Amino acid sequence: MKQLIILFSVLFLTSCAGWSGQAKIYKTIPSDSERIIQSSAGAQISAKHTTGIYPFLSYEATRTRFGGQSSAGDIDLWGFGFGIERPIHKNVSLFCQVGWYQPAGDSNGKVLKFPADPGAEGLWIYLNQNLVPPFNRIDFPLYSLEYSGNIGGVIGANFEMPISNNISFSLSTAYRYLQLREKIRGMFSLENPDSWCFYSDRDFGGWLIGGIIELRF
Repeated sequence: MKQLIILFSVLFLTSCAGWSGQAKIYKTIPSDSERIIQSSAGAQISAKHTTGIYPFLSYEATRTRFGGQSSAGDIDLWGFGFGIERPIHKNVSLFCQVGWYQPAGDSNGKVLKFPADPGAEGLWIYLNQNLVPPFNRIDFPLYSLEYSGNIGGVIGANFEMPISNNISFSLSTAYRYLQLREKIRGMFSLENPDSWCFYSDRDFGGWLIGGIIELRF
């Protein structure tokens, strides 16, 4: 919420200096949707200058799956950075943006009890599939799932439909490249430092399809 207030303040203060404000709602179609990352909805606001350069702030909540089961809670993903948009034809433009994407929320790193908490069984299955030799099994009573932030990029196209001189609506399609460092941990207790950790780079990239309202000042 604090980030949104800051960017809306920037939109207001720069409204008389050749800037326009954009609000975008989009749906994600992740590259890894069949295995782990589920579709989600997101929002982005930005302040675009007449040169096409814009800062942006985005938010989305996505859910992951392990062992065919949903993990406990959404992963809140905040993004902020800069982009540039260039027209290539009447009412058609290309854009690209680069930013930092930071996972947040109570579910990122939350400790789950097995088998009571939703999501713990999926992590139990996943750890045993990846860390334990065949025909063996480790039953950790506690599990956690954690993601670290990383730089990501988006490239896409906007198809503008003017509503008035100052307001327009655009359809947007884009592809995002984003990988986050994933850490799955199995613990015998919170006090016991002995645990197994499994690290991987998880693909949070995929298609972003949505609509944009732009208000020009």
